[in-house]
Amino acid sequence: MKTAVIGPGAIGSVFGALLAEAGHEVNFLAGRAAYPEAIRKNGGLLLEQDGEKRVVPCRMEVDPACLRGCNLVIVLVKAVRTEEALLPARPFIDGEAAVLSLQNGLGTADILKRCLPGQPILAGVTTVGAILLGPGHVRLAGTGPSVLGPWSDADMSRAEETAGLLRSAGLPAQAVSDPRAAIWEKLMINVGSNALSALTGMYSGESRDSAPIRAIAGQAIAEARAVAESLGILIREDIFEYFVRVGKQVARNRTSMAQDIEARRPTEIDFINGAICRLGRELAVPTPVNDTLTNLIKGIEGRYLAKTANPG
Repeated sequence: MKTAVIGPGAIGSVFGALLAEAGHEVNFLAGRAAYPEAIRKNGGLLLEQDGEKRVVPCRMEVDPACLRGCNLVIVLVKAVRTEEALLPARPFIDGEAAVLSLQNGLGTADILKRCLPGQPILAGVTTVGAILLGPGHVRLAGTGPSVLGPWSDADMSRAEETAGLLRSAGLPAQAVSDPRAAIWEKLMINVGSNALSALTGMYSGESRDSAPIRAIAGQAIAEARAVAESLGILIREDIFEYFVRVGKQVARNRTSMAQDIEARRPTEIDFINGAICRLGRELAVPTPVNDTLTNLIKGIEGRYLAKTANPG
């Protein structure tokens, strides 16, 4: 199966590299020339895993024409960049190609549906942990499971085919008929992890081992659960225990939000804790911990983005 990955960040680089190593044809679509330039310089994508480094030959372009003929398009850009990335890519995506979002937060699959009307859309989540060390250079921190399913104009057979493709590359994956519960469960992990890791600088395992941080995470997750249940979405009973367990599986992982804050990039806070705050207001469900975490991140983010916009 010919596959495209839009967004060669940490997770996108890992997925594309492992698929390429498994013998699948993979095209990366990058948003900046520095990424394909690094690939050409190094002879491929640099992948670090279990203390070893290897070069994975692959094709990476900034021209969306590289999407032509792909049977599957995996979207792994930051949630805030979804529409920006899709609009120029749209003319080059085959009408029968499945488009899969494995992005963080709420709302990205609906952006895909709006930007690509009639396209088979799959949505899901992944708990793979990865750290982007530079353009074309990534460290795999843990291969947690991925869950995906049909979102719009796609059937279960496309989801099964895609999950099988990921498994063939050593990426644990399961197809489900309705991915909403899985998306919300991953959201719970992000709600308890991302902002706190960005604020504290802790790795995933460290934050789970810290009683004070674990307590704040538990409060944020409880608020998110109350919002989900108000929407009629059932969340697994052991969601907090699951949050702790997943964090320990990728103990040396740094969340994407922590990496964004360090690199002074826009974060996905509005799609994670901020989404809980927004829905909480609409449903009259109090979310004070998520409000605080969102405001802290937006305060830090706003300060450095303002300096970028006005360097003088």
